[in-house]
Amino acid sequence: MMMKKITGTLLGMGAALLATAGWALEAGDVLVRLGPAGVFPNDRSTEFNNLGPALGIYGAKAGVGNAWSAGLTLAYMATDNIGIELVAAWPFKHTIRGDGAINGINIGDTKQLPPTLLAQYYFFPKGPVRPYIGAGINYTIFFDTNAKSPVENLDLTNSWGFAGEAGVDVDLNKDWFVNVSGWYMDIDTRAKAEVAGVTTKSQVNIDPWVFMFAIGTHF
Repeated sequence: MMMKKITGTLLGMGAALLATAGWALEAGDVLVRLGPAGVFPNDRSTEFNNLGPALGIYGAKAGVGNAWSAGLTLAYMATDNIGIELVAAWPFKHTIRGDGAINGINIGDTKQLPPTLLAQYYFFPKGPVRPYIGAGINYTIFFDTNAKSPVENLDLTNSWGFAGEAGVDVDLNKDWFVNVSGWYMDIDTRAKAEVAGVTTKSQVNIDPWVFMFAIGTHF
């Protein structure tokens, strides 16, 4: 529902400003966008197993905190309307917090990189305001995962998943433009932890919304 609202707003902006002069997006162009990006998890998890029978801790779950970093996208225009985009970033660092029976306890942190490849469609490639949508695949790599007491060890598996995108470029002049873009990413990981010598696992669905505000140029 949120993605539909974003897409509708971007299409409306493009239609209203289409008459304004701007440089024409064409097949063979390469677009580069760089700016701050925020990851906002829509997280939920299963209960950590084994903790109840072994330690009397029932209903313990995990959650993932928000994170900001620098985002970068590179898009190659296969046609005037269709682009292929790679989404990259400087690593995001997330707090891993307890949820459910252990709500509010900081149980660790992790870093992640979310390289994403998408096919895009640009609605008004010749105008100064160019809304677009995209869909593709995401691979999220978790690394430098650290546990905090009472958790002794913590590990997260990497994730493959779907990604959807909506964004808009607005020209500043013939060389530069500003961009606002958003993604929904299907990111699921299995958390493996050790607590008081007991090994326990939980399926964590992170499924974040990601937003980026960027400056861009083209070649």
